[in-house]
Amino acid sequence: MKKTVFTFIAVVLVSAFAFNTIAREVVVDVKTIPGTAQNFIKQNFADKKLLSAVKDSELLDTEYKVYFSDGTKINFTSKGEWKEIDGNRNCITNSAIPVNIANYVTENYNGICIGKIEVDKELFNFQYNVELLNGMELRFDKNGVFIGFDD
Repeated sequence: MKKTVFTFIAVVLVSAFAFNTIAREVVVDVKTIPGTAQNFIKQNFADKKLLSAVKDSELLDTEYKVYFSDGTKINFTSKGEWKEIDGNRNCITNSAIPVNIANYVTENYNGICIGKIEVDKELFNFQYNVELLNGMELRFDKNGVFIGFDD
């Protein structure tokens, strides 16, 4: 019995140590993030001051987070595709938003801008979740067509 308990504790400790060494965030030079992400930043956020870039390595995936001085944060996949843009109570430039979504918000919520947008990819579902600066949350399909409000 003591041997079984000891073995169990040893396995748990080794697993925790292994996970801790695998999953970690490291500050990196923005030049080391994928080129797709670098180009996205240059095209859409050139007017913002870049503070830092972080590589978040997990067991099966890597993600990059880029932080700007105004509080804006962008999460990128390991391939450099943006997953989330959070303006942190600031407007996100329309050039960074899929055209159909930017047009819909401009036409239907004149004067209210997008403060946060994220890609939500599930097994058979792809959609964009958008939060306006007034707190309203909208959902769009993969083509940028409005599909409803988020509760």
